[in-house]
Amino acid sequence: MRAALVPMKIRPMDVKENFRRFVNRVGEAVKEGACLIVFPETTFTGYVWEKGILNRLSDSVPGPLTERVAEVVKAHDAFVVVGFLEREGDRFYSSALMFSPSGEILLHYRKIEEKPPFSTGDTVPMALTPFGKVSILICGDLFNDTAASLVNGETDLLIVPMARSFAGKNPDPERWCSQERTVYAERVKSIGIKTLIVNALEEGEGGAFGGAMVVSEKGEVIAESPHGSDTMILYDFNSG
Repeated sequence: MRAALVPMKIRPMDVKENFRRFVNRVGEAVKEGACLIVFPETTFTGYVWEKGILNRLSDSVPGPLTERVAEVVKAHDAFVVVGFLEREGDRFYSSALMFSPSGEILLHYRKIEEKPPFSTGDTVPMALTPFGKVSILICGDLFNDTAASLVNGETDLLIVPMARSFAGKNPDPERWCSQERTVYAERVKSIGIKTLIVNALEEGEGGAFGGAMVVSEKGEVIAESPHGSDTMILYDFNSG
């Protein structure tokens, strides 16, 4: 079984263009034999935080956009994880959804490590899949002790969509290699669950810096795409 980690290049606030890119990248991943395809945080919008923009770009779960995603998923017969800007009433969430090949939403996770005007989740659900028992955290949740403590101890695979950027230069390969890369690996080791990390590559200055990595439960970086890139990683679950 093969996973594709897609640090998709995202045009902030352009749902139409980002959906087009999403469809193309799903097709690319399936051609490479992937049956699990993972996208970054806020896949269709980029990470935004102004309330007026959130109100304009967010959607319900389920809703019109999730229905469109489900159709793409069914057409390609794969499990797909996307980051999603969710609205429920007057509340907004940075969420992540895992779709089954039939288009069913298997996991609906709301980010815990977040600030207003976002609301936050308070649970970490788990789903049984062909890849084992799967849970999701989003970006800063990986380093949030409360979020990490809510991950079920039976979880086999942790998926972490991100929209991480540095304050200042983005991307910054030297900073990534000398500082953050090891921190991520050590944090995964402390949690003790194999983890797929996928960061957005946002267009424009100061946006998320892209890249993706697979980290073993022992904190070993098994696979990695270049920092600052939207290069897809292919990972075979029987390879370690």
